[in-house]
Amino acid sequence: MLVVDDEELVRGLMSAILGSAGHEVATAASGEEALRELAERDFDIVLTDLGMPSMNGWEVAAAARRIRPSAQIVLVTGWGETVVPEPDSGVARILSKPFSRAQLLACVDAVTAVPA
Repeated sequence: MLVVDDEELVRGLMSAILGSAGHEVATAASGEEALRELAERDFDIVLTDLGMPSMNGWEVAAAARRIRPSAQIVLVTGWGETVVPEPDSGVARILSKPFSRAQLLACVDAVTAVPA
């Protein structure tokens, strides 16, 4: 899976939690970096922060769907329940910050159960 967040601490924490649960994780510090990763490698899940400079999470989600249509997209945001994905956005889930280890892993489990 690919974790996209401009905040190094959040990106590292998510990567560590997911890695400790046995997931193979790559990271990207920006939307542009994420698109390069997506062009080179296949990912089942993309977890992207919503509020990033230059390219926001909605833009990352739309581009990820074009590059890897089967990838499940999770939008990670501090705006919580105020963010609702449009039906055609390609976003499978919203994960609100702050989140616990259990919430992150439950979210990943939920999207892996969704057929692509």
